[in-house]
Amino acid sequence: SLSGVFHQHKATEIGTVRLRFATDKGGITVDIPNVVYIPSCRLNLISENLMRKVGVEIRGYKDKAIVSFKGRRIVFPMVDSFYL
Repeated sequence: SLSGVFHQHKATEIGTVRLRFATDKGGITVDIPNVVYIPSCRLNLISENLMRKVGVEIRGYKDKAIVSFKGRRIVFPMVDSFYL
């Protein structure tokens, strides 16, 4: 379990998550295994380490975020519209 400031959260499942990084110019779909699901958390995070293990690379460059996976690359503007 994970202890927050006022709450204790319990992981209920571990499994594979399918992420889609997409823009109007295309997308990349990535399956990430061994992700922990905690339903009582408003935000469930996937570690950068897990993404690296499956080959995802996320870099920032000037005003852009660049997601690379298996030779494909998606470029996002660094604004509030960039979500994982």
